[in-house]
Amino acid sequence: MAQVIVRGLQDKPKISNYYCLALNDFATSLEITEEGVNQNALSPFYKEILQALFNNASRVDAKEDGVNLQESSYVAFASLV
Repeated sequence: MAQVIVRGLQDKPKISNYYCLALNDFATSLEITEEGVNQNALSPFYKEILQALFNNASRVDAKEDGVNLQESSYVAFASLV
C-alpha cells in the first residue's frame, strides 16, 4: 500500500495533489484501533509516507499545473500525525 502511495506522490503535480487529498481524507477518517493505543491502519507505513510527503512538498514543480503541492503535502502530513 505504501509503495502505491509513494509512487502516486511522485507523479505529475496534479496527480500527486489528488494523492495528497486522498491521504488527508483517509487519515482523518481512521480511528484508533484500540482504546489507549495510538495506532491505525496506516501506522505501519507512517515513516515511508511522511518522508514521501515531505519530499513532495519540496519538489521543483510543486506549484505547477494550478496546484500547490507544498500546501497539500503538509495538510496530509498534519492529518497523519
